[in-house]
Amino acid sequence: MFVGKNLITLKQVDSTNNYAKLLTANSRPVPDGTVILADTQTGGRGQAGTSWVSEPGLNLTFSVLLECGFLPPVRQFHLSMAVSLGIVEALGRLMHRMAPAGGEDGNPTRLPALAIKWPNDILLDRKKMGGILIENLLAGSRMKSSIVGIGLNINQEDFPGLPGATSLKLGLSGSGLRLPPGDALTGVSGNLHLPAVLDTVCHGIEARFLQLKSGAYDSLKEDYLRYLSGFGRKQRFCRLAAGPESGAGLSGHSVGIPHPREDVFEGVIAGITPEGKLLISTSEGMLAFEKKQIRSLSGN
Repeated sequence: MFVGKNLITLKQVDSTNNYAKLLTANSRPVPDGTVILADTQTGGRGQAGTSWVSEPGLNLTFSVLLECGFLPPVRQFHLSMAVSLGIVEALGRLMHRMAPAGGEDGNPTRLPALAIKWPNDILLDRKKMGGILIENLLAGSRMKSSIVGIGLNINQEDFPGLPGATSLKLGLSGSGLRLPPGDALTGVSGNLHLPAVLDTVCHGIEARFLQLKSGAYDSLKEDYLRYLSGFGRKQRFCRLAAGPESGAGLSGHSVGIPHPREDVFEGVIAGITPEGKLLISTSEGMLAFEKKQIRSLSGN
């Protein structure tokens, strides 16, 4: 295992991604798969400049440095797919390891449903429990390395003003799953043991990253779509800001330009473009959206 083999732990930092960028700027090489883990981030960031707030000591906020010189720039969204898949599959394995204990009534436990909300939010029972921010470092026109920032709500139970947020602990307890204190996955407090969760997540990311490195782009995309929230389901959307782009470079899809006054429309998530745009099949044809150009009105 190379992801997490070199682990740097910090009590407090503005952003683990910023810290990782400072590391890569130094002349001394940083081992592939280095993880920077912080108890507290004072300036954690999400997609498109949004903030990421996490209660200190209860969650996982970390960055992974990955060498991506093998990856063509046009395929860089496949890295997002690989990381997202690695995380949801790792969390699924964790939950299944605890499932044999059963629910409080002794009946089989219904495990919370894991999903990916485009482009790379992690959902647990349709609520957000994690997010990913990837910053790619280029050498000319080629990919050099990537800094993968990850925030996962693990033990936090209170999210003031954030009704759409959850944590792994809340999801498990809501399913009636007991968290006995003192086993391999829980500490004496009954909270999930963060080092054990981190180790499992790092294993999951590494497995999918190696698949990406082997060039298995189609199977990664197929699995990503299988976890993609709302895929293949008719729902209502709202256009934001400038709206979708035209269909140049969409591998044969015919893409229409909507009327600017038609802010709300119905459609079906049909796929993802090579650049990571969301493809939605509508009565106007196939539309492709960037992040922050569209919002689902049908929930997660």
